[in-house]
Amino acid sequence: MTHTDLKFFTNEPERDLYSRFSAILKSNTQFFDILVGYFRSSGFFKMYEALEDVEKIRVLVGLNVDRFTVKIIDRATNELKVSA
Repeated sequence: MTHTDLKFFTNEPERDLYSRFSAILKSNTQFFDILVGYFRSSGFFKMYEALEDVEKIRVLVGLNVDRFTVKIIDRATNELKVSA
């Protein structure tokens, strides 16, 4: 299934970013690459169930992340070093 809906997100019912991502991710998504200016772990936790079957997830953050996200990244980096 190809998604060609390139409409703007207006935060009206069913026209918000969460609804759009959820619809896209339900259709056998293999890779999820996203570029964001700001990243909050609360938004990720809202979407994580839809992302569970995605093979590879990459998030490029431009300006700012919350403190909890920094802790998660540090922990994952340390676990990778230990397992290597």
